[in-house]
Amino acid sequence: MKLHFEPDLDFQREAIEAVCHLFRGQEVCRTEFTIATHASASST
Repeated sequence: MKLHFEPDLDFQREAIEAVCHLFRGQEVCRTEFTIATHASASST
């Protein structure tokens, strides 16, 4: 599925602005984490 946005459509601009508004004022939280692969449960 592809999403295509036309920047000159008011309803799309309002939707994008609404989503951006959800995150305004939030602090940036930087974390360090590791992603590891799990060994297979069965070894054949």
